[in-house]
Amino acid sequence: MKKVLIIIMALALAVASWGCMSPEDKETQNQIMGYLDSMESIEAEKNKVTDAALLMENSDDDEEIASILADEMLPAAENINKSLEEITINNEELKTVHKNFADGWAQLYQGLVDMSQGLEEKDLAKAEVGSVAVEASQGPLNLYYEELTNLCDKYKIDLETEIPEDNAGTQE
Repeated sequence: MKKVLIIIMALALAVASWGCMSPEDKETQNQIMGYLDSMESIEAEKNKVTDAALLMENSDDDEEIASILADEMLPAAENINKSLEEITINNEELKTVHKNFADGWAQLYQGLVDMSQGLEEKDLAKAEVGSVAVEASQGPLNLYYEELTNLCDKYKIDLETEIPEDNAGTQE
């Protein structure tokens, strides 16, 4: 009977401790939560870029597209660049994940600049190079969202509740 009680107590203890986080994991969880908070303003600006991209898709007029790039996309993109410079990350796992966003964003931003300059200079080849760069940037950005989701799962963070409703759909 004592053996059965000891086994039951050991199982109960194992089950109880299974859901607990180590202090290091709790610290990482807090760092991820802080990071998600700092990324909120970036997500809001990214939504502006996405909305402007939808406007551009519906236009065949190069002047209108150039105007959308200059007046809407590039200012929002520059705000994202400023915000990215202000983010400090101490956690190595999070740095790796964030690097995908920073790399993808740098590529997207340069593509937008090239598109804008190409259209302004009536150099369609340059504009096309920019368009290709924008499309290629989706790889690292998608990898960022995938790895961020995995990191949040690992540290028991519900990413759905950490991203405001109007930003949740921008992870394409």
